[in-house]
Amino acid sequence: MLIPTPGGGIGQRPPDTICVDLDGTLVRTDTLVEGLLRLLHDPRNWAGLPGWLLRGRAALKRQVTARAALDVTLLPYEHTLVDYLRAQRACGRRLVLATAADRHLADGINAHLRLFDEVIASATTSRAARKQTRSPSASAAASSPTSATVGPTCRFGGARAALC
Repeated sequence: MLIPTPGGGIGQRPPDTICVDLDGTLVRTDTLVEGLLRLLHDPRNWAGLPGWLLRGRAALKRQVTARAALDVTLLPYEHTLVDYLRAQRACGRRLVLATAADRHLADGINAHLRLFDEVIASATTSRAARKQTRSPSASAAASSPTSATVGPTCRFGGARAALC
């Protein structure tokens, strides 16, 4: 959305909502891979993997999260991005963690960071339920001309984010 700037020119209005992805952006790893590696250390978990995979990716994520709980305090966060997001939140912007990771993990990360106003994450456990319905605020964030989504505009260490 273009708006007048104080100098009399035209500029873009900063986003009201900033949506941030988890894997590879907020954290410098893939949390599913981290969980799978942790899970595979115990051979008792090996027999369950094929069944979890057959029930779909969301079921796999749920099982991995439940059985190989990651310590959210030890994840490799992109600290430059976290600092930027804290500053944006202090300016009144609404922050949304939007991820395909399991909801329990995403909620745990949000509880640790105390950063996001909303968490949109995978909460399904079967193929039939996989077609998630988006929350009204997620739909509004996705369709709003004043919302930003993670993309290739700004660099924060190894993460790319289109935040403004």
